[in-house]
Parts: sequence; structure tokens; C-alpha cells
Amino acid sequence: MTKPQKIKSMINQFLNQIKRYFGFSNSETGGFLILILLLIAFISLPLIYRLFPVDSEPLSYSDQIKLDSLQKELLSKIEQKSEPNQYEKDTYSGNYNQFSNEKAEFASKKLFKFDPNRLDMEGFKTLGLPDFLAQRIIKYRNAGGKFKTKEDLQKIYGLLPATYSKLEPFIIIENNSDHKFNENFSENKNNPDPNLAIKQTYTKENSFKKPISFDLNTADTTIFMTIKGIGSKLSQRIIKFRDNLGGFHSENQVREVFGLDSTVVIEILKYGSIKSGIYHRIEINQTNELRHPYLKPYIAKAILAYRNQHGTYNGIDDLRKIKLLNEATLSKINPYLKY
Repeated sequence: MTKPQKIKSMINQFLNQIKRYFGFSNSETGGFLILILLLIAFISLPLIYRLFPVDSEPLSYSDQIKLDSLQKELLSKIEQKSEPNQYEKDTYSGNYNQFSNEKAEFASKKLFKFDPNRLDMEGFKTLGLPDFLAQRIIKYRNAGGKFKTKEDLQKIYGLLPATYSKLEPFIIIENNSDHKFNENFSENKNNPDPNLAIKQTYTKENSFKKPISFDLNTADTTIFMTIKGIGSKLSQRIIKFRDNLGGFHSENQVREVFGLDSTVVIEILKYGSIKSGIYHRIEINQTNELRHPYLKPYIAKAILAYRNQHGTYNGIDDLRKIKLLNEATLSKINPYLKY
């Protein structure tokens, strides 16, 4: 056998190994080989570039002046970073001039002690906050948010540090104790300004329905929204994730929903449990399109390719023969497969 024939034979053996290992077709194997060659080329480019360095010329005097000017301009913008950005100007009702006026008048407002968990829209406006900030705080509370410390108010996007520093001495966070809050309110009750209005209790819109025990696999958005901290978007996200799975088989799967805080998960599991099992399983020996959140597309493709080459699956032990599938993935996907 000549040398070129030996090289060709080695290449064919290598390609056959790739096809068997990954379950690729001939065209997919060719594409895989091209991808490997391109990766080698990209990795080699920096090494080749270093062998032929390009001598850079020093900056001219005029260029250096321009660079210094740009640096000063950048530093000036950084110093002004506390000012509202263009997004704030464009997004919130387009009344940026009104926002500027309210900011200028902030110093003239008469401040009073307040609890950000209880103050209403008019109260925030009386303190000198612009409408969009007052609305954002109210919306945050309606979604189940709570200010546990004074510093939590700084998490509200758009609240300037200078504004917070002026409000901070007047912020009072009450922990289920209305007595002290009522005393603080009585201090402001005699204030001659008629616009001062602080609600002693949460409004009807802010209150939550009392949760009841429910089945995680049959609950709709209305039931999930009775849990504190869950609004319409989060409830829809939970149900979408559940439907993509085919149903929860373990209560801990709720923790996998993107965007759910650990404290919210704890609240869900106080009332939610698995009463009905998985409602959709995949016919692993029938389907020609395998999709599931626990399977990456290339692994799903390998499962179908292996079935086409070796015949039907009789159980999880047959899936273990696919080297791309590890035990962790197998244990997660197996409850959703029907052999």
C-alpha cells in the first residue's frame, strides 16, 4: 500500500469513528470535519500574526491633542452619570422638562416622615418625586416587592443618589407595627399643606388573595398569582416551563423556572404539591422529532440516530450506550420517556 493510500485509509477510519461516536450521517460528518479545520485555522492566526509583527508609528502631536481632548470629554460624561440618561428622557412620557422642573423644585418641598411600603401616589409626589418614579415604586409594591430597609429604596431604577440622600432621614420602615407609624403620621397630620396624604393600610389593589393548597400540575395563572411575589408574567413563565416539560414529577423542578427568587419558590412549595403526575410522555420509539428542555438539540439528534442504527429502545439501559448522555441527564429525562 502506497503512502497516499495509507493516509486516505487513516482519514476514512477517523471519519468512521466520528460517525459511530456521534451518530452523524455522511454529510454531517463532512460538516464536522470542516468545522474542525476552521477552528484550527482561527487558533493558528494569532500565532502567525505574532511571527510578522507590524511596527506602529508613534502618535503625532496633533493626534495626541485629539486624544487628550477625548479623554477629558469622557471624564466629564462619567461625572455627569448621576443625571438621567437618554433612555429616561425618551421612555417616561416624554416630559423630561417636567422632570427637570420637579428636580429643581425638590429642595423647596417640605419633607415628612414616611414608610415607602405604605405611602400612596400623592404622597410620593408631595415629597417631590416625579410621576414616573412614584408609579414605579407603586408598581414594584403591587408585584409583591417590599422595602425591608431604607437602602432598599435605592434599588428603584431612576432614583438619583442626591434625591435618596435627602429622603433618607425621613424614611421609616415599619415591621407589622402600626403604632409607631401612626405616631409619625400624627406629627404630619397638623401640617398646613393639604396635599399631605399617607395611607394607614394597603389599598385593595395591593392586597393579596390568601393562597390555598393546590396541584402544581393543574394550577392556572390565577392560582399562582395568589402567591406573594408572583405576577402575571411569572405565573405564565411557570406554566410554560411546566408544559414544555410535560408536567412536574418533582416539586423541586419549580426551582428550575428562570427568574424565580428562592424566597418565592419557598412560598410556592408551602401551598403547591404534586397531586397528579406527568401528563405528557415522549414515545421514544415512535417520534421523529425529539424536543425537550432537558435535551440539547445535538443530543436529541444522537438519540434518534442511534435508534435508526441499532433498533428500538427497551429501557434506560439502552440509552446509556449513547456516550453523549451522562447519568444526570438520563435521570432527568427518563421519567418523560415512554418505551
